[in-house]
Amino acid sequence: MRTFRFCDGFLRRAAVSMNEFLLSSRVREWSPAEVPGTVFVFSPHYDDETLGAGGAILKLAESGIAVHLVFLTDGSRSHSQAMDGAALSILRREESMRAAARLGVRPERITFLEFPETRLFQHRADARERITQLLAHGDCKCVFVPARIEPLVWSSDHRVTTEIVFDSLSGTKINFLIVEYPVWFWYHWPWVPICRGEDTRQLLKLTSQNFFGAKAWMNFNASLDIEEVRLRKYEALQEYKTQMTRLATDKPWPVLSDVAQGEFLAQFFASREYFRVWAYRGQ
Repeated sequence: MRTFRFCDGFLRRAAVSMNEFLLSSRVREWSPAEVPGTVFVFSPHYDDETLGAGGAILKLAESGIAVHLVFLTDGSRSHSQAMDGAALSILRREESMRAAARLGVRPERITFLEFPETRLFQHRADARERITQLLAHGDCKCVFVPARIEPLVWSSDHRVTTEIVFDSLSGTKINFLIVEYPVWFWYHWPWVPICRGEDTRQLLKLTSQNFFGAKAWMNFNASLDIEEVRLRKYEALQEYKTQMTRLATDKPWPVLSDVAQGEFLAQFFASREYFRVWAYRGQ
């Protein structure tokens, strides 16, 4: 598979370098020591928590902070064209347990809300009620959510997760540290090339919406050095066999390394994770 010449040559390398320089100059070094207490990580799908915040979860757990994972959807549709949805949901849930163990999260600190994947928007009220209960009774001090600048790729679950969590916060009257983590945000040029075989129109649209990479340094204000745990983050993601390994050869089975010729996946194994960190004041 060949890329368009202008997408993967000097122009792209220059754009990445410029955006990385501006990003590094505008973010501050973030530390788990800043987290005031128990952490809840809200993940729209099985694997988002590892992709966007796996290094942070590892370092928080190592520092003795209690980390809880909350998965909002049931994982039933990622490969529903090749596998029964119910069986797929069970398999992906088991994968998430193994990945969580790799990240240092105890089984009793994992919550499965199991709303239908890609249809979370139809269950806002129920999800809000359950999350409000979790936050009110879980001694939570810090909340991880997908970044508000996540694009609409495949489904609205990422955006809806964040909206539901923020709606839930408004009913708690508690102060929280908010950490927004990006996942599909990185799916635009120059962070990934515009490749033949990709949805070129969608990539160009996302590139324009994100100002050719500039929204990274316009939005993220903190970074975490994950060099010492980077391999363990990768090992945790490898537990998601459904997302990392082509489990079927006679039917379509897309994996993360298919996206942008593997360069989308590579974004998550750099030496740093980027976040938007801010304080939420309960009313």
